[in-house]
Amino acid sequence: MFKYSYIFVLQLINKTKQIYQMQAIKQPRSVDVPAEILDWLKSHRSQFKTEVAFALSIGVDRLVANRILLVGSCSPRSLKVITKSFNKHKQKVAAYNLMGEQN
Repeated sequence: MFKYSYIFVLQLINKTKQIYQMQAIKQPRSVDVPAEILDWLKSHRSQFKTEVAFALSIGVDRLVANRILLVGSCSPRSLKVITKSFNKHKQKVAAYNLMGEQN
């Protein structure tokens, strides 16, 4: 009987250590979206008839897209996805402008 309680205590200590380690490296739950990206999102939203189509075009869920437009913040993961979409848009605009200058 003592053997089982000793193993239980060791497992409890290990679990407690894991919890403290996870809390020490905890990521922020919400980060502010940069103003440049937020302005782009607002202008990009006007190009779509539905919120779902807009959200899919930037790679997030409809609720996430609404939160970003209303509050101006999102999770770090969502910000990474939106930044990637924003950078692709900037590359397309730059390529279009370069083609216009050559003609």
